[in-house]
Amino acid sequence: MVLTEYNAPPVSSIEPIWGDISSLSFSDNDGQFYVKVGDFGLRLLTISIAYHLKPGGSFIYRVTYNGVALTLLRKVMGYNMVQEVWYLINPEVGTNIVEILMTNNTSWVSARAFTIVGVDQTAPFYKSTYTMTYGFAPGLETSLTLGVPTGHFAFDFVCCSDAACALSSDDVNQATFISGLMGDVLTYMSHRNGQEGNLIFQWKKTLAASYFTQIGMIVRPANMSSVSLEVSEPTDDCELAWSIYDVINSIRGTIH
Repeated sequence: MVLTEYNAPPVSSIEPIWGDISSLSFSDNDGQFYVKVGDFGLRLLTISIAYHLKPGGSFIYRVTYNGVALTLLRKVMGYNMVQEVWYLINPEVGTNIVEILMTNNTSWVSARAFTIVGVDQTAPFYKSTYTMTYGFAPGLETSLTLGVPTGHFAFDFVCCSDAACALSSDDVNQATFISGLMGDVLTYMSHRNGQEGNLIFQWKKTLAASYFTQIGMIVRPANMSSVSLEVSEPTDDCELAWSIYDVINSIRGTIH
C-alpha cells in the first residue's frame, strides 16, 4: 500500500489569447500583415499558413515577425496545396509586421496568427503530427488522435483545396475558433482546451470536393501549479468539531 499526499488538481499556466487573432490573404510572393502580441509572460506566437501549390512550385522560404525569423514546425504537401505551421518563442510585445516570403508568385495564400502564453520557452511543443485525406465523396472524414497530457493545449489546423469544401467538426468538445476562404484554399482551426487523454480532432466534408490536409499540435505549459487541500482548525471549543477535524486531518491528502 502506498500513501500519497493529495493536493488540488494541478492548474496549467497555458492561456490562449483569442482576442488577438490576425488574418492575412494574398496572391503574390510577399504578404505582410500586422500582428498584435500582448504583454504577457512566457509567450509563443504561432502562424498557420496554407497556399495553393502552383505548377512549377512556389514555397515559403522565410517568415518574420518585426524582422525576427520564425521557426518552421511542420510542413505538409497535399495534392495541390501546402500547409505549414511556424512559431516564434517570446515575440516582442506590441503590434508589428509579419512578413511571409515565397520563392515566387502563388495563386492564393491564407495565414492566421495568434498568441499562446504560459508556454515552456525551451521546448514549446510536446508533439505535432499530420495526416492527408484523398477522395471526392461527400461525408469523407479526416481525423487525428492526439495523446494530450494534463495541462497541455491541443489544437489543429485543417485545409481543403477547393472552395466548395465545407467542413464541420464531429465532436461538440472540439471548438472551432478560425475559419475562412481565400481563393480555393479553405482553412479551419479548432482546439480542445482544458481536455486531456487521447483526443480526436475530426472533420467531415459536407460537399463533394478535393483533398485536404490536417496538422495537430500540443503545446507544453511552462509550469503546473497545485494547492494543498488544508483543513482549518475549529474556532471554538466544540468537542464534536474538534473530533471531526482530527479525523479529517488524519486522512487529509491520503489516497490508496
